[in-house]
Amino acid sequence: MRLALWGVLFGVGLFVCEGEGASGCPGLCPERGVIVNTRPLNTPFHLIEPWIPGIGYLRVWGGSRGMSTYPSLEAVPPALRPVAGRWSVVADREIDELLRMQEEHGVSFIYLVNVNDTLASQWAFIARLVGQGLDLAMLELGNEVYLEKYRLGRVGELGVTRVISAEDYVEILRTWVPPLREFGIPVYACAASYTGRATDAYRRHWNGLLREAWNEDPSLYDGVTFHIYRGKSPHGEDVASEEFAFIAEFAHLPVAITESGYYFAAPTPEGLEQAAALWTQVLWSLKPGDLFGVHVLFHPPTHRDNRAYALYDENGLTPTGKRFADWLATEYPGWLRAQGVGAP
Repeated sequence: MRLALWGVLFGVGLFVCEGEGASGCPGLCPERGVIVNTRPLNTPFHLIEPWIPGIGYLRVWGGSRGMSTYPSLEAVPPALRPVAGRWSVVADREIDELLRMQEEHGVSFIYLVNVNDTLASQWAFIARLVGQGLDLAMLELGNEVYLEKYRLGRVGELGVTRVISAEDYVEILRTWVPPLREFGIPVYACAASYTGRATDAYRRHWNGLLREAWNEDPSLYDGVTFHIYRGKSPHGEDVASEEFAFIAEFAHLPVAITESGYYFAAPTPEGLEQAAALWTQVLWSLKPGDLFGVHVLFHPPTHRDNRAYALYDENGLTPTGKRFADWLATEYPGWLRAQGVGAP
């Protein structure tokens, strides 16, 4: 079991695993460590250094163009073009810093592939990372591209460059994955969680097409990712997910919960207990070899977030992070024993 916890934007969390290669898992992690999320490879590394002795992964994305920018300005109406400075430019010195962390501390990397960019651009950036010696352990193909804004092609909203339907995404897999196989890195497809809202019918259709495509060609992807949230989102939407049957739909594959969280108005004791209950429910829905990510556990002081659930103390550790440490110590050993793999 790989249990990975990270924060959105710049975040750090505890990373715990048991065994290597379980349930088809590519065996990505050391015995114990911490995962760091960076965007887009320009995290202030001096803030990460104190955590380095336990870091197992750096999770990175962006490349020649960031997750929220467009692959071609010429294709975008002038009024919708991003302002100067929003393009992600990764300098060799930043990659050199990642290499230093890899060499000195044994970290490896998860790369989130930006399917809103072009295949050629993303392939070239991955080749650049690999060519300079970065150890990429996993490729995530796309970030929440099942959302309505992609299905309706709302160009101008964050990350949207064109229509991406469920059928389009399967075609992206068929087009993008073969060239990405040249790197010999496991590829995880973007599956959709169910929320109890009207959009669930489309999300079920999305997952159904993913399963059909894999049944036709098991080499199409190696695992799936999910994002699981509960409560009211910052946009006022109810994103409650009462059960996680969608995880069982992909029980034949490794599952990575690459984002999860509980939205609440403030990090109150009641809110933190609701979050702990969600962690427990998700954990017991997973199998050995799956990955479980929780945020927001850490925010560096230089990145102040106005969302109440991301409040942090002077050292960067959030109330969520403190509560999670207690939860992990009590819940995780019992889960391990139930799986027959012992306690850490």
